[in-house]
Amino acid sequence: MLIVPYHGGVFREHLPLWTLLILAINVVIFFGWQLGDSIGTWTKAGEYYDTSGLADLERPRYRSFLLETGQEEALQALEDSRRDPIYQLLAIENDQAFQSRIRLGLVFMPGDPETRRWQSLREELHRIIDESFDQRYAMSYTYPQWHQWLTHMFLHGGFGDLLGNMIFLVLIGMLVEPAMRGWTYLACYLIGGFAGAAASLLVHLGEPSGMLGASGAIAGLMGLFTTTFGRRKVRFFYWAFVYFDYVRAPALLLLPAWLGWELVQFLFVDSNVAYEAHAAGLAAGALLGVALHHFGLTNLDFLESNEARDPEPVAGPELEPAREALRKLELEQADRLIRQQLLGYPDAAEAWELQYRISRFSPNGDRFHVAARWLLLENPNGSSEAVRATWEDYRVATGGKVRLAPAQLVRVGARIVEVDERGAAQMFQLVRKRAPETVGLRELAERLRAARQRAGGGASS
Repeated sequence: MLIVPYHGGVFREHLPLWTLLILAINVVIFFGWQLGDSIGTWTKAGEYYDTSGLADLERPRYRSFLLETGQEEALQALEDSRRDPIYQLLAIENDQAFQSRIRLGLVFMPGDPETRRWQSLREELHRIIDESFDQRYAMSYTYPQWHQWLTHMFLHGGFGDLLGNMIFLVLIGMLVEPAMRGWTYLACYLIGGFAGAAASLLVHLGEPSGMLGASGAIAGLMGLFTTTFGRRKVRFFYWAFVYFDYVRAPALLLLPAWLGWELVQFLFVDSNVAYEAHAAGLAAGALLGVALHHFGLTNLDFLESNEARDPEPVAGPELEPAREALRKLELEQADRLIRQQLLGYPDAAEAWELQYRISRFSPNGDRFHVAARWLLLENPNGSSEAVRATWEDYRVATGGKVRLAPAQLVRVGARIVEVDERGAAQMFQLVRKRAPETVGLRELAERLRAARQRAGGGASS
């Protein structure tokens, strides 16, 4: 699940200097120190692991562990990587269940003549790894150092981690920073990171690993955003599985959504991601937002002006240029213009109708399905006949491969039952077969009975 707030124009009007400074520091550290150092360290560690005899001690035991636990894919990957000692080392290092067995003395038994040799080789391997930049400045769960509370939040586990964090930093920072005063924003960023690190230490203290990354600090800004903007409505983009859209709602509603998602993953997802740090950062940021508002340390002028320039959507001036581009079959231009319109006016029915017409030229594209869903489900002024016509056209254009969840099909059926009883009945039968517990299905059945009785067609369904 992905939820990202979006407000156009904020960046241009209020240049987020602190956000850009934090971004620059993260990028410089990653490319200037982390990237080259990490490659060199793990290359050296892999060579030592392969040539010292340590791999010969650990690989057979790890292979037996994978066989015992039925991890066939991991076993095959281990076999395929026989000439890649770095992969094998990382696989063993990152397998928490296997490492737990080692710590309990279930892999290298006390009294085993090979155990002392293994311990000596492992100590030398750890010495090589501990010389790396990451090991010195990431937060250690075994022996946490004071400086690591600060430095860990400017390190990243790879380019993908850096890119994802920096995108969120900019999107959240350009909304939150203008609402803060002076150094307050930077202080909140750091406190979010401290809270995330504290939560991870509480969960993992004593484990032979550590944490790095800016996600705890950025989560702090996300929590800060929700309570700073509070009940003010903001636009945000969401993506849940195959469904995505822009919606407009009070910022405070994002707090339980974000926090709940992180807690679910922490409790039920087996991963190296520090979800507990994200949750703690969110909670700390939210509390900071409440405190800053209480003591009058937020920029109310920015918050009020930001809300004033985001009024309830109405049809805007970009429609006619988009229509003209469509008439000329300049589809890319038409699509660009109408998407600009929808960013500013996400509830404008005319804009969605035009988006539907434009994107219909590519019925397999995501935009076509998003536009169809809005017209079928969200258009407050759409008549039953208009919804029926859209449904028929949508079904034909996609060859019946519509992207609607069972609950959405029920809602469409309820909107068209008075003008297309047959179509509504088909939706009812489809949902009853696939998801009989869908909310609203029983009510749709009652409405179908009533429609058939009025038409003299019986009362069964």
